[in-house]
Amino acid sequence: MSKGSAVGNHSIGYSAIGGMLTGVILGVFIIPVLYVIFQFLQEKITGRPGLRVYEEEMELEEATV
Repeated sequence: MSKGSAVGNHSIGYSAIGGMLTGVILGVFIIPVLYVIFQFLQEKITGRPGLRVYEEEMELEEATV
């Protein structure tokens, strides 16, 4: 077996590990931070929190039924 194919396998392995680590970092850190930032911006622009308003509307709807 030649060393050329072993080097190719190593580079593919490093790329796979790098991609998995990038996905984990995005999933664990970046996406939750972006969620908090966009939630803050929504509350700042509309002046009301999105989820709490929805829950209050649902409670009012259940009370009237």
